[in-house]
Amino acid sequence: MNQPPGNGSDDESIPELKPVTPGRTADDVLRELESEPEPEESFVTAPPAPAPRPTGSRPVTPAPPSQDVVTPPAPVDDTIGRCLLAEGPITREFLRQQLAVSGKGDTYVGQLLAGTRAAAENDLHRLLAADYTIPNIDLRKCKLQANIALSLPREVALKYHVLAIDQIGDLLCVAFADTPNPKAFEAVRRATGLKLKAFRASKPLVIALLRRLYSMTAGPPQPKQPPDES
Repeated sequence: MNQPPGNGSDDESIPELKPVTPGRTADDVLRELESEPEPEESFVTAPPAPAPRPTGSRPVTPAPPSQDVVTPPAPVDDTIGRCLLAEGPITREFLRQQLAVSGKGDTYVGQLLAGTRAAAENDLHRLLAADYTIPNIDLRKCKLQANIALSLPREVALKYHVLAIDQIGDLLCVAFADTPNPKAFEAVRRATGLKLKAFRASKPLVIALLRRLYSMTAGPPQPKQPPDES
């Protein structure tokens, strides 16, 4: 006996069918958008309008930002430096002293000298002492020549304990037993007329050489003259 399909006694389960929901149409979307509240308008504040320019006035151009302008150094003429060295050390104090002694400060040339730029002695001393020194010398390694050593007058050599050790062109090299002083330099330059380069040497050795050198030129002692009894 045939049974109708689906009503049999078998345990096959048929899944429950869910109702089909109809899809959203374009009209549905439009109706949703119309039902939503409209967003509030945002107001943007506009910048204030520039003040009206007076009639006939020219527009003002804003100044460019300031920039530090580096000026390149002026070229240095080394010829001037060589000329100043050839003049010798002329300081501010030296010029004032010479103008005062000569009494020519009111003359045309004197006024030019008074307005000349010159280094102060203290500044010049500090500048030279910072980078330069008087070198030491070992007299035992020198080949001393009597004619060069005797180019210094006896009184100058013995007073300042200075020994002429060599002459190279117009440069006279001398050795001081003591710490040199400006008066000793000036005395040697005036006595020889040469440019000077100083060295430091052993004091006992300089004095011994000076005594031997100038005792050779002193000559035999002169006999004493009897007193005049008349």
